[in-house]
Amino acid sequence: MMNDLKFAGSGVDNFAKKRKGDIVPVHYAKREYDEIIDYIHTERDAILGLFAELRTVLTTFGNRKKHLLAEEESASQMTNAS
Repeated sequence: MMNDLKFAGSGVDNFAKKRKGDIVPVHYAKREYDEIIDYIHTERDAILGLFAELRTVLTTFGNRKKHLLAEEESASQMTNAS
């Protein structure tokens, strides 16, 4: 959804500051396990950061939709009462 509903280019690395995952097999081959763990932590933090932003956006959207729906219902009740 964040990429205009296109799969190509929709990786988290296009929306957050993080490295691409193709480095993990390189670290594994070199037995650089601490680097892999650092990558995982960075990935986790990037995704959680996106979710935090998304929560704010969705909360604002939900509140706006509830408000508009309540206004429509109120207007409808006024029209039906007349």
